[in-house]
Amino acid sequence: MVAKARYALTDVFRIIDSGSLDRIWFSAKSRSVDAVIKAYAGSASPKTVSDAEKFILSGIRALDDGAFVQSAVQWGDAKCIADVYGVMFDGKAWYVKFRIEESGDLDEISFHPPEKDLVT
Repeated sequence: MVAKARYALTDVFRIIDSGSLDRIWFSAKSRSVDAVIKAYAGSASPKTVSDAEKFILSGIRALDDGAFVQSAVQWGDAKCIADVYGVMFDGKAWYVKFRIEESGDLDEISFHPPEKDLVT
């Protein structure tokens, strides 16, 4: 049986496309924004915090169902489930994790180079 993501990507994309950063929370900044800044430090296109946030949202927006890895419990709370994806974006591999909160906001948790193999 093929695993299915908890959150429909169309719903995630709708939140991103709304253009309202008030609906997007970078809850683990060091696992996303700081990781993107570090990955591009010293490159021809270094990233600021704002650049990194836009980059992450573009990377999430590039996901498709084939990039899904698994859903995972967050912070030991069985009510807090996040979807994990692996994606090649801007020529680099990325580990991506997010959830949609009960409020309907996007909680971006992780966007960083993978630390282990991801099977999509």
